Formats: sequence, C-alpha cells, structure tokens
Amino acid sequence: MARQINCPSCRQSLYLPEMHESDERASEVLCSKCNYKYAVTFVEVLQFHSRLERHSARDPKRAPQYLRVYWLQALTREKAKAVQFSTTGLDHEFSATPGDELALLSVVRKKREDLTAVVNYTTGESCHLFSPRRKARSSGAVTSIITLIGGGLLAWLLQGVPSKVVLVATVPSSIGIGMAVTRSQSFQERDAPIAARLGTEQTLLGRLHSLDERISDLQQELKSNQHLLQRLKKLKQKMSRAGAELYAHRLETTERAIANLEKQSGLIQNLIDGYSKIVEIVEIEYDTSRVAEQLPENVAVKISDRLEEMEALEQQKEELALMVDPAKLLA
Repeated sequence: MARQINCPSCRQSLYLPEMHESDERASEVLCSKCNYKYAVTFVEVLQFHSRLERHSARDPKRAPQYLRVYWLQALTREKAKAVQFSTTGLDHEFSATPGDELALLSVVRKKREDLTAVVNYTTGESCHLFSPRRKARSSGAVTSIITLIGGGLLAWLLQGVPSKVVLVATVPSSIGIGMAVTRSQSFQERDAPIAARLGTEQTLLGRLHSLDERISDLQQELKSNQHLLQRLKKLKQKMSRAGAELYAHRLETTERAIANLEKQSGLIQNLIDGYSKIVEIVEIEYDTSRVAEQLPENVAVKISDRLEEMEALEQQKEELALMVDPAKLLA
C-alpha cells in the first residue's frame, strides 16, 4: 500500500511507500511535478510532546508571536534518535503517541537533512514545516536585493562613474546572481537517470494507491452485500412461514434478488482477487527498482490484459447492482 500526501514544495500528490512493506532504513521519493527530491525515514514513536513558546514583538503595538515546538524520541531501523521541529501559531497541528509509525520527509544537501514534513502513518495526520521551493526563491531574492544595494553604494562611492552605467551593469548581474543562488539552493534532482527511475517509482506507487483504494471500496461493498443477503434470507423465511400463497409474488422477487446478490458478491470477490494480483505485480516492479536502482520494466504491458478483465467484471457488477435494489424489488 502507498500513502498519498501533498508535496511540500508544490502541493502536487506525492506517494510514499508503506512502512511495513519497505525493508529500507530510508527511501527517496521525487515529485513528478516540481522534480524536488525528498529522503523519507521511517520511525516508530517512543516519546512525543510539545510546548508553546511566546515571543514578544519588538513593536509593542504588534501582537506577540507564538511558536509550538514538538519534541520526538523515535526508533529507526538502526537506532533511537531525537527530532525537534516547530510550527507557528497557537494551534496544535500535529500529534503522536508511543507506538505510532511516522515518515519523516527531508531535503538533503551536503549530508545535512532539513526536515520539511512529518506524516503519521497510524492516524493519517501530516504536518508541513516549510516549502523548499519557496525557501530557495527567498534566498535568491534576498541575494538579488543585496547585490542591487551594493551596486547602488558603489555608484555613490565612485563619483566619477555615471550612476546609470553602474545601475545598468548591476541590475542584470543582481538578477543573474539571484537566479544562480535560487538554483544552487534548489533540491531538484538533476541526474536524468535517477530522476527517470524515481519518477517511474512514483507512477508505480500512485497505481498502488489507486488499486488499494479500489480493493478497500470493494471489500466494504462485499461486506454490505453480505449483510443485505442475510436480511433478505431472513425476510424470505418469514414470508414462507406466514404463507407462501399470501406472499407468492414477493417470495419470487426475493428469491431472484438473493440469486442476483449472490452472483454479484461472487463478482466482487473475483474483482478483489484480480486487483490483488495486479498489486503484487506492481509491488514486484517497485521493489525491483529499489533494489537494483534501475528503471523497472513497463508494468502497463504486464497488467493490461488483467485490467481489461477487471473492467469487464466491473461492468457486470454494475449491471447486477441495478437488479438488487431492495427498495425497488420489494416496492
């Protein structure tokens, strides 16, 4: 199963591997839209608490600022580690209890990890700490402004040089330096083969997420069908005891509904089994990509025939669904 969150940089859907199904200490994921790469570390919570800090503004007319600081003691696959992060405002944006399973998303530069998001796999909560893209752009903008101000000071100091000449030379260079800083601070993957592999892995994880959701929906539908089937069978028994002649038409209709419902339940179970086999194929391709660190084979070709079979079963199921509506059958 794959988990879906929003990319901390562009808010595009980003898919993370399931913690129990990954035998790695950390994984790498790549956003298919902004091309930002994140390191994902899986941990189990040992201790977790937070505190609220109040920071008075320098201007007495302004309201004080609040910072909620979270402290986490967690167990990785190798050792225990302490993690601290914070959010602004009074709201309690994230919670965890001992035993919860978390995924820590970080951007990595020169062996330094900057935590950008925390996902609680147990509760489904997630907390985004900062946008790496916005941070890179901010650094570039600040550098451009500083360069431009420096050029202005240079024009003022060099009285013999026309200020327009210095300005014309400074503006393009400040913009260029700002863009260079933005690019250097960016966490985009620039290695084409790695980007291609991680992009394909995102496609596989996205497909796993869709398949798992469909299987979950079908399991819930099968459960509801079984419950309705039991109710119809009990209703049939009651009508039979009350008098077959009195409820002859309803008995015939109920028996037909039971037969159709049993057939539909069989189709749903076949769909669950079929989708589960497709999940296994996709998981094999994903695990192969992670282990071999190479592009997996075209999984769409491998599962195309199975998907066609599932579409045919889905259509049969929908047709039967129109025939087993209790409100219409027993009206």
